[in-house]
Amino acid sequence: MKAIAALVALAILGMSGCGSSRQIDGSVRLVDVHSGTAFGSGPCNGTGGFADIHDGTQVTVTDESGKVLATSSLGPGTRGDATCTFTFKASGMSDATFYQIEVAHRG
Repeated sequence: MKAIAALVALAILGMSGCGSSRQIDGSVRLVDVHSGTAFGSGPCNGTGGFADIHDGTQVTVTDESGKVLATSSLGPGTRGDATCTFTFKASGMSDATFYQIEVAHRG
């Protein structure tokens, strides 16, 4: 399995609710910046330095003070042209000034 150089992008697809029922819908996208074939024909997972990005990887949402508001996990990756995209939903959160999202050990 070859290592890839990749771009990791986190997108917040939506936020809904109020009070203690807030939900964040988001996605993480890995982009192969070289050949476009690094994700092979098996499951859509990160490789090399991004091998920790895969179905089931933990997602943690914290508030401005670092308090954990919710945990979730990435769903199965969806393959695109030189990309692998994972979605997640984090729910049951209270209001905060801002939300910090960490996927695996990546802030």
